[in-house]
Amino acid sequence: MTTYLRIHASQLDMAAEWLANVNSQMTSHSGYCGTSKEEILESLREDFMEGDSTSLVAELEGETIEGLIGFDYEEKLAEVWGPFHLSSDIPTIMKLWNYAWSEFPQLSEFSFFLHKDNIQQQTFMDHMQAELRGKHLYYKIQQAAKAKPQKLTLEPFSTQNSQKFVELHNTEFPGTYYDAKTILDRSQQQGHTLYFAYLENMFIGYTYFEEGTESIHLEYFALAPNYRGQGLGEELLRLALDQVTSIGNFSDVTLTVNLLNDVANPLYEKVGFQVENELWHYSLSTK
Repeated sequence: MTTYLRIHASQLDMAAEWLANVNSQMTSHSGYCGTSKEEILESLREDFMEGDSTSLVAELEGETIEGLIGFDYEEKLAEVWGPFHLSSDIPTIMKLWNYAWSEFPQLSEFSFFLHKDNIQQQTFMDHMQAELRGKHLYYKIQQAAKAKPQKLTLEPFSTQNSQKFVELHNTEFPGTYYDAKTILDRSQQQGHTLYFAYLENMFIGYTYFEEGTESIHLEYFALAPNYRGQGLGEELLRLALDQVTSIGNFSDVTLTVNLLNDVANPLYEKVGFQVENELWHYSLSTK
């Protein structure tokens, strides 16, 4: 008998084990979900818990999981894990999607990050008429060379320069999944780190990281246009990597960047990042 339900907190261990098995295969891989049970379980506890329930929805056949969808959401915007399903049948996946969405009717904007070889979910995206927003490289670095501060200072964000941050972020990343206000709000939470960079006491850039269990992810990095081409971007990046790796026990730092970003990609590789995966970003609006 097929049933649909929101995963209860007591079922997280089962869900994490199932996700680890499915997401370890690149043909069904969804970015940011993780591939180890421990990492996934920690993420579920941090980002998907809602009291005794979760924002993770399952299709069960008897007591066996057949499919899962997770919503890591803020207000109306959700980053989606999945939809994962053992079947490639689109009507079957649609039933799971429709049930999951009915549980969270306030959601209207969805982002998906799918491995380039994940044809099943790409087919589902086409069926849903989702927009392919970009193709991205998923970078990882295990140990960056230590930075020697030369010109910049790096400090936790301050409300004094928050407006300059808002202007820079919204100019550099229009329409992105986290606007400046969301980052400022999230940076108040444990495991979310926003650094401001200063040159002679002048705000010129920032980095924003979010922690996982085994790694920390560089979500955003920007330098004001007037200060580019002077080596300051590399210095800012190295300083930020020093800071975040010194405050937590992380095995690596990860980031995602547009495949065609010929300015940023050489910088990341110069610092020591290496390509792990290619992820395709889709967005879906139901407004």
